[in-house]
Amino acid sequence: MRETMITVAGNVGGPPTFFEGKEGEGPRLVLSMATTPRFLDRLSGEWRDGNTSWYDVWLRGRMAINAQQSIAKGDAVIVSGTVEFRDWQDGDRSGTKAVISARAFGPDLNKYPVAISRVRVAPGAEDGTTESAGPGGSDASVPPGGNGTVGSPAEEAGYSRVDEDGNPLPDEHADPTAGEDDRSMVSKLVSGL
Repeated sequence: MRETMITVAGNVGGPPTFFEGKEGEGPRLVLSMATTPRFLDRLSGEWRDGNTSWYDVWLRGRMAINAQQSIAKGDAVIVSGTVEFRDWQDGDRSGTKAVISARAFGPDLNKYPVAISRVRVAPGAEDGTTESAGPGGSDASVPPGGNGTVGSPAEEAGYSRVDEDGNPLPDEHADPTAGEDDRSMVSKLVSGL
């Protein structure tokens, strides 16, 4: 089956709506997105706005969860996905709307810089296990309710504890001098030793 792919840069038009998935379905996030082309009027030499196009954007699964925590009304975003056109009717009014099923979605870095928090689902985990960048930049993971204490399966696998938002938690058993050798090595490398 052939699908029509589209990539659109624009702004989130209203508060995104998050839906918990029904049994057997993952979560979904639906948002409206507007894009307005700008062009230079050759007669006046001024920039003008063209016609605004509106899209409904559907995100599913982990992308929906991440977008819910990251995106708000007015944010500049880019979406890429399949597009289909659906007829709608509301009383006397009717029309056609473009609906994008997102395959990729994120902030528009042409508009502003962003900080990335690396939170991932652990490979093969369907129980909500998450991963986060741990000490030294390695990936870290702890199953929900796991405590990540020394000798736990999570620690033995090189994982660190994370909170429900995926932020690394302090390690109560960490050696306060840990990592000094790494800093010393970096200093030596920088100084040319």
